[in-house]
Amino acid sequence: MFGFSVSILSMGRIDCLNILLPAINRECQANADVPIEVNLIDDSSVNDRIVVKYLCDVFGFNYYYYKGSIAAKRNEAIRKANYEVVWFVDSDCVPVMGTMKAIIESYKDNSSNGLLGIVEFQGKTPFFWKLIEQAGYVTSFSFASFMDYAMWGPCANVCFKKKDLETVGGFKERFPYDYSGEDVDIGVRLNKAGYSLKCNPKVVVKHSTATWLSVWPFCKKVFRWGRTDFFLMRDHYDMTYPEIPDSLSYFFWHVSLR
Repeated sequence: MFGFSVSILSMGRIDCLNILLPAINRECQANADVPIEVNLIDDSSVNDRIVVKYLCDVFGFNYYYYKGSIAAKRNEAIRKANYEVVWFVDSDCVPVMGTMKAIIESYKDNSSNGLLGIVEFQGKTPFFWKLIEQAGYVTSFSFASFMDYAMWGPCANVCFKKKDLETVGGFKERFPYDYSGEDVDIGVRLNKAGYSLKCNPKVVVKHSTATWLSVWPFCKKVFRWGRTDFFLMRDHYDMTYPEIPDSLSYFFWHVSLR
């Protein structure tokens, strides 16, 4: 019988979990005829851990403390999953009503391997956010709105079959930089192994802009993404291609050499 495991990774963010977990519980109740479990893989401080575990107890969700990188925590979520499909949802996201039903409908005919949904950002959008959008950093979150199949997608809202993840060896934990690259890599490896990542624009979560609006932490995030690209290109060299930088990038590169 079809069932799926909701996997949420957390480290603090109690305010976000106070919004996410009731929404997940609402979706579970609306689809009570389908076996669903919610596994929270937590790496919070001692004080926050008490609150997170309490919230899990309130809704009957499974709480697991696991200290490790994002990739390692995702692999722990795979090990703890008891059902066929693992749905990864970020702790600062909230599913819209009907999202679980859309996932269930997508897997009814058993033709889907992976399933990628849409992540819609909501909240304050000051000038800094406009720069984030113009730079293209949020484009991948909307792949499912204009693509039928994707090579990869952010793990803020994506489903994989547990057996497929196990076949390719799970998420790669040897990347030296945490919080980046593991979602791109797992998608590429699954596609190379013959497992498709189907897009469904009805599978939607709302992502708070608040966790991205601190300028310096976001700059560090972008720098980390850039460094991770080196390892992605090294591991998937067959998918790289030369690209001529635009005039602005060339200008700054030229100035930096002087």
